[in-house]
Amino acid sequence: MKKSQRSKKTQKSTPTTSEEFWNQAIEDEESGDRWISSDLEKSLRFYQRAYNHYNSAIKLDGAYFDAHYNAARLLFHVYLKFTSQEEIDLSKLETISTFETDPNSVIQPLDKILIAHQTTLNLPPPAEDLNLYIDICFNAAVLYTELIEKAFDEDVDFDTLFNYATRSEELFSRVLQTQLADENMDIETLLDTIESAYKMVQTAYESTYNESQLTTVSSHFEEFVSSLDEVVSSNFPKIPSARMSDLTISKTSLLASKCLDFDSLLHLWQDSKLPDNYKRFLQAADSVQNFVDTVILYGVQVNDDDKWKYLTTLNGLYKKAQELIVKETDLLKPQDAQNFSEYSILRISTLISRADVDIERSCLNVPQAISNKAILLKNGITFLKGAINLSKESGGLKEPSKDKLTRAFKRKQAELKLSKLV
Repeated sequence: MKKSQRSKKTQKSTPTTSEEFWNQAIEDEESGDRWISSDLEKSLRFYQRAYNHYNSAIKLDGAYFDAHYNAARLLFHVYLKFTSQEEIDLSKLETISTFETDPNSVIQPLDKILIAHQTTLNLPPPAEDLNLYIDICFNAAVLYTELIEKAFDEDVDFDTLFNYATRSEELFSRVLQTQLADENMDIETLLDTIESAYKMVQTAYESTYNESQLTTVSSHFEEFVSSLDEVVSSNFPKIPSARMSDLTISKTSLLASKCLDFDSLLHLWQDSKLPDNYKRFLQAADSVQNFVDTVILYGVQVNDDDKWKYLTTLNGLYKKAQELIVKETDLLKPQDAQNFSEYSILRISTLISRADVDIERSCLNVPQAISNKAILLKNGITFLKGAINLSKESGGLKEPSKDKLTRAFKRKQAELKLSKLV
């Protein structure tokens, strides 16, 4: 999410005008960006100062588009970097009470963040930089995707979820129309829009409560998805191979999310056109888990034989993903500290997932589970111990603070699961 920095000036004295408050906010936000990798609490304090200064600029000039834009974008940025991250326990921050009681806190729920985006979208866009208006359209479209996921988890009615999805579709369409008309549009920016739009449609498919609703959503978005595919096809020569691999995985995941037949789902993920990388197999595992959750939600009876088949498939996918993660980790150079940390967390997560699968398989009442119960439980214990040991390894001096928190969070997860087995 790009911040507006037009006509930025060096500001040292106490701000009094809307532009001076805006300039000070930019400096504060940049300080927050610098601290986010090493001190989350200090970063959050700077983001709060920035948000306060953006609001001060808006109070002095209610039509100040740049200030509205940056304030809305900053709220969503903080939500994505702090609030939505399960490994970040905001209650442990020393100053959290200040954020919780301040009505102008930079920590806001999604519905309030949406209002900030809608307010900005209702303002006349700046003629000198229409890209900012397109950026806020894109941010709002992604925000609706987050809203769909959260609302579905909270059992919000289908009509509301569907409304969020159609609004997101309208915004993505507006963004794409503008980007495609721009001869100088960067291909990476265009692909970000396509992938995000695929993700929104997938989320809409996964947020249905019955097969009739899935049919409604699928029928509605058929034309939109085809238009996205057409953009990818027409720009194929310009797309780097790595991005094409990601797009192929994203599209396959979208198609899998509306599969109600397990064999058809597996067939999608066995396509020879898919890249042979860990992302493919982790995403395929997510698709299998989503399939199981969906059929159960739709009221389909799943017996232990079915569960054994699903879980055994998951085991194979996680095993393959783990092998490829280890292989890619071994290729990293010593200076790739941050990448090493990310791969390490992936390995930890995959080990925990493999443990969950084997522990669940050991509880099934089928011949294979009964005869292999001791082996499956031993596997689960071994995977959890491996995850714990890996989480204790140092990520190096340059490891981001968020990665350190994720390691600690994963370790606690694994330790809790292990305590129930030994």
